[in-house]
Amino acid sequence: LRQLGQQLLAPPNVKGWDGGRAWISSSSLLLRYNMAGQLVKARSNKENSPITAPNIDLIIPPNTTPEIALDSLGKRLFQSPLPPNLKEKSLAFLEMNGNSAESRRDLLHLAMSTPEFQLT
Repeated sequence: LRQLGQQLLAPPNVKGWDGGRAWISSSSLLLRYNMAGQLVKARSNKENSPITAPNIDLIIPPNTTPEIALDSLGKRLFQSPLPPNLKEKSLAFLEMNGNSAESRRDLLHLAMSTPEFQLT
C-alpha cells in the first residue's frame, strides 16, 4: 500500500486520501494491475507471505448464464451493471475461455485492470 501511495492508517491529512485520478500515476498504475492479479490469483508477494484468494464462486457464480455472472461481477466491482463495451468483451472472454474457476479469476483480474474499475 505504501508503494501505491496509501499507507494503511497514515493518511496525508485529516481529510484522508484524494480519490479518483488523484492517486493514479504512470508509476502506480502497473503496480495496481499486478497487485490485482496477485490478490485474485493468490500469488505470494515478495516476502513470500501467502495471500488467500477470494472465493471466486461468490464473486462470479459458476453455474449461471454468462449474463447473470457478469451482472454479479458488475455489482461486486462497479456497484452497477458493467459498462456496455466491457460487458461485450467479458461475454466474448467467457465464451472463448469457458466458465472454469481459473477463467473466472482471469476475468476478475482483467476487469480490475480496466480504467472503469480503477476510477470506481
